[in-house]
Amino acid sequence: MLSSGLRGFFDTEKLMIMLVGNKSDLDHRREVSMEEAKSFAEKEKLLFIETSALDATNVEECFTNVLTQIYNDVTSP
Repeated sequence: MLSSGLRGFFDTEKLMIMLVGNKSDLDHRREVSMEEAKSFAEKEKLLFIETSALDATNVEECFTNVLTQIYNDVTSP
């Protein structure tokens, strides 16, 4: 899969990848269910969030989650 290829390329266990589902405001045009995306993210050990740039849903949370994960990785022994 993509994430395992990236992890192999960077050769680090601390590589953090976030899967971002955008345009969550267009639910009627959804091609991947939230459950399918969550399942894929869990299987690949990815962070996951759905966002909408149109109404700003989870946009700030996306960056906050990434920064929190980076901070936790850097400060953990």
